[in-house]
Amino acid sequence: MTFANSGVLLLSPDGKHLLFPAIGRNAESGLWIHSLESMDSHPVAGIDAPQPITAAWSPDSKSFIILDAQSRLQRVDIATSSVQTIATLKGNLTGAAWAPDGTLLFGTSKGVMKMPVTGGELKPVTQTAEGEIFHAYPALLPDGRGFVYLRLTSRSENSTLAVGAVDKAPGAQSTKALLSSSLAPIVVPGSREPRLLFLKGEALVAREIDLANETLREKVEELAPQVAQLGNLFPMVAVSANGRLVCASRTL
Repeated sequence: MTFANSGVLLLSPDGKHLLFPAIGRNAESGLWIHSLESMDSHPVAGIDAPQPITAAWSPDSKSFIILDAQSRLQRVDIATSSVQTIATLKGNLTGAAWAPDGTLLFGTSKGVMKMPVTGGELKPVTQTAEGEIFHAYPALLPDGRGFVYLRLTSRSENSTLAVGAVDKAPGAQSTKALLSSSLAPIVVPGSREPRLLFLKGEALVAREIDLANETLREKVEELAPQVAQLGNLFPMVAVSANGRLVCASRTL
């Protein structure tokens, strides 16, 4: 098995399992799961996702969802390896999050959308504005209702991160920019003070989020000096609710 820089890294909330893209002995790319307790890795059976981009762990770490190559949203139980098709979702979905109440969030070209984990209709949470081409990679805040997402524009230097709320209508969402960035946000889900992880140059850094003012606090903490990224959109970083951090080195 060889690690493939072709999809996102996803660490379970309990920090015990890592989802990652890899190339197996048959030279086929696919989704793999690694146990950080036993240190064993194996491909996820029954899932056709050579470039896993849109996926999320359940809050209890017992299952995950993933959008496969046929646009089917699949739920995989890690104990039984059973696969359940939740829905078929057409369009270019980019990034996902799974809230504690069972609400799923997806990034799309129309804005961040939501849907129950049991299936149903996608409903808008945010709406792309003029000049924006995607609202992508929603990352839940510790309260499970707020989230940080990427507002991607055709000119990457104009792209920003912003704070949204699951329960607000698109017209009621804040338009304030949290940070100028064209990379997906990484939020530490279990922290008392919400922390945003992002790349500053090649280094992975962390800053606390002041939610009341929708700004970042001044203190910058460097966590890793050189971190790889997927294309120009996603840092190859995963963090669990209990603070475990996994990242791919720039040297890979």
